[in-house]
Amino acid sequence: MVFKVGAKTDKGLIRENNEDAFYVDAKKGIFIVADGMGGHSAGEVASQMAVEEIKKYLNTEENKFSQILKQAIIEANKAIYEKAEEDPNLEGMGTTIVVAIVNNKNLHIAHVGDSRAYILTKEGLKQITEDHSLINEWVKEGKITLDDARFHPMRNVITRALGVEKEVEVEINTIPYQGEPILLCTDGLTDMLEDKEIEEIIKNNPDPEQACEALIKEANEKGGKDNVTVILIKGE
Repeated sequence: MVFKVGAKTDKGLIRENNEDAFYVDAKKGIFIVADGMGGHSAGEVASQMAVEEIKKYLNTEENKFSQILKQAIIEANKAIYEKAEEDPNLEGMGTTIVVAIVNNKNLHIAHVGDSRAYILTKEGLKQITEDHSLINEWVKEGKITLDDARFHPMRNVITRALGVEKEVEVEINTIPYQGEPILLCTDGLTDMLEDKEIEEIIKNNPDPEQACEALIKEANEKGGKDNVTVILIKGE
């Protein structure tokens, strides 16, 4: 399958640094988005390390990406955790991660944290990942509604991240894939825009690069409170 891909990152209107990172290998069907945290330059270190470690690990195992995806992320977690242990300036750093791999007409999504993967089907935009966040747990428990969750002051508290603990639990989803648009993004997008708004922008911008630019522009116009990273993938 051949891919048409758009990818863009922006620091937003409030943050001084961009702690997001991303990677695209359209030939191999590998796509990665990471959202770092930890203050100073630590978040940038964590997100970039995650991307580099996963990329390195996957590139050593041609054609076996889906089988080793979970292990690649576990190895990245280990590398970030050990780096933070060695360097006091990086203490507490971590990053979310979402990885998409397409092969053999299947879409494999692995994630940790609240960076998301969506797929746009005939029925509309569907979130593939489930946020590893305190707010999402409260929604599932019925403590708050989805509408309340979007603006809740605790909405950015995540329950899983790479590099924070020695071990990490990776969530994997595999679904059939026939070339539908796939969106990977950090919460800088989803905190600013509702899913319906994201869906309309993708539909109104058939070119993935233009769609990514439009998504980031709209997120910034709504406040741009965080770094924003988006990858939009279309199979042909």
